[in-house]
Amino acid sequence: MEPDAPPGSTHLGSHALSIEQDVLNQGGYVNPSLRAVAGLILSFGLAAGAFAAPADVASGGVSEGAGLIRVEPEVQPFTGDSSARAKAVPPKAKRVKAVQLAAPEPGQNAKTRGEGKTGVPLQIGFNRNVPGFEDEAATISALEWEEQLGGGHLAAVSINSPGAAALRVGLVVNRVHAAATFRFYGPDDAKLFEVTGQEILDLIARNLDSGEQGRAAHTYWSPVIESATIVMEIELPPDAKTSELRISAPEISHLVTSSRMDFQVPKVAAACEIDAMCQVGTWGTQMNAVARMIFTEPGVGSFLCTGTLLADQDPNTSVPYFLSANHCISSSAAASSLETYWFYRSSACNSGVLGSSMVHQTGGASLLYADANTDTSFMRLNAAPPGGAVFAGWVVTPVPAVGAATTAIHHPTGDLLKISFGSVQGYWTCTPPSSGNFSCSGSNSTSGTFYANTLNSGITEPGSSGSGLFLDNGHYLIGQLYGGSSSCTNPGTDFYGRLDVAYNAALSAWLGPVGPPQTLTVTRTGPGTGTVHDVQRHDECGGKRDRQFRRLNHAFDHGDEGGYGNGCRDIVAVGIRVRHHLQHAARAG
Repeated sequence: MEPDAPPGSTHLGSHALSIEQDVLNQGGYVNPSLRAVAGLILSFGLAAGAFAAPADVASGGVSEGAGLIRVEPEVQPFTGDSSARAKAVPPKAKRVKAVQLAAPEPGQNAKTRGEGKTGVPLQIGFNRNVPGFEDEAATISALEWEEQLGGGHLAAVSINSPGAAALRVGLVVNRVHAAATFRFYGPDDAKLFEVTGQEILDLIARNLDSGEQGRAAHTYWSPVIESATIVMEIELPPDAKTSELRISAPEISHLVTSSRMDFQVPKVAAACEIDAMCQVGTWGTQMNAVARMIFTEPGVGSFLCTGTLLADQDPNTSVPYFLSANHCISSSAAASSLETYWFYRSSACNSGVLGSSMVHQTGGASLLYADANTDTSFMRLNAAPPGGAVFAGWVVTPVPAVGAATTAIHHPTGDLLKISFGSVQGYWTCTPPSSGNFSCSGSNSTSGTFYANTLNSGITEPGSSGSGLFLDNGHYLIGQLYGGSSSCTNPGTDFYGRLDVAYNAALSAWLGPVGPPQTLTVTRTGPGTGTVHDVQRHDECGGKRDRQFRRLNHAFDHGDEGGYGNGCRDIVAVGIRVRHHLQHAARAG
């Protein structure tokens, strides 16, 4: 199983497409990849079926019958090592330029004391400027290149930020050779992370295609290195000139905690939290779908949330769709910085010791949909999840009734995996926080956009944001955490964005059933004709075969630099998504 291919970084000419397809009216953010491409005309009609607002059900949980829409969990197979994880590869640099930062001001650490606010992600790090690397000219001047045997050049820089538990370096990349290699590690690490120039270019292309602009769109955040010193190596291939490299390293993110400290900010989770491993016999499948998240905002800092891997309704493939909260990740730049920690849980019930199965994975994600109305952040991981991870099952109709028993699985304060139990108290509408204020008001199952969930055992805390709420009946996910008022002295009520509302608004395009095959007519100005073969979910557009399409985000490409060939790219226009492969039979005249 391979993840869906990321869009490439080519240029589009003038084309026209006539497609019979359902039009979805959507709110919130939908990835607008190249929404404004000049000369692109898309017209849509046809029926793929609209989703009506679900009615109440008479009893808790999920009942069988007409209108049932649910998905069963799937398991990610073990496929060996991944480029998104650390490798036992020795560093190459013999000479490393050292950059020593001053100790942070006390006020900077005060930003990351773990207090947390409802509807606001838990901050665990703050960004710091790196003198001498603030722009391209300064960075290129500071790099000390070594010529390598067989050609090529290598330069290395180490940055120390006193008191840091971990560091990330933010690289602003405007030009880099696709075959360049970047390595990141701590001075005492046995393993290091490698990323190619092509992977960085692909990430930047996704940011730009989504509408991100400026420095944020061109920023690549390194993997989290658990040390007060981060070393970065840049290796250029023999055919690359050092003078053509255009990068800078203007900031690092100084993290005050790390996995070696169990992400305590500044303490472990509350004493009334329940170790999820004590429920592994009942909830072990769903536990394997949950990941602890770190992401970084340029110019701000690093944050903690929780997310859940979701299954879809295509029985043939599994795409790593990932659900969290909009108040955690609402921009492509933040999504591209995402790192996940899988199986981050205790070795046994109440051991308090991290188990040996934890997997730290880099690679980021592509933001597909974000909406404050349901506090939904829906992404596709750029790398396949580790073997043994579970794509969680979910249900969107019928709507759970008041009183339905529920279970939440999450990482409070970023701690080892915890579990909480409660029941649906009602349907509410919540507004995004303003000046730290959090406001929700009662509604009904038709109009409400959130579930109110009353806890009776265990609580949620900052860091739990974005975590999934599951029905006890069937263990299906129904929403993700916005926030609430729970504490050890008062379990209180938490609010979860409703998956069914987000599904009806947009997510059905990715998670919904595959429709019947459609016929596409592709034309463009000038001579030449084309045939579209849908290769949805095939890495690098490699599955060149006719396929059914989904209903959101139309995609096509015509190759590089105006030459017409085979390609793969996402384009969104008036809310339509289809991923397909365009093969031109003739070049432009």
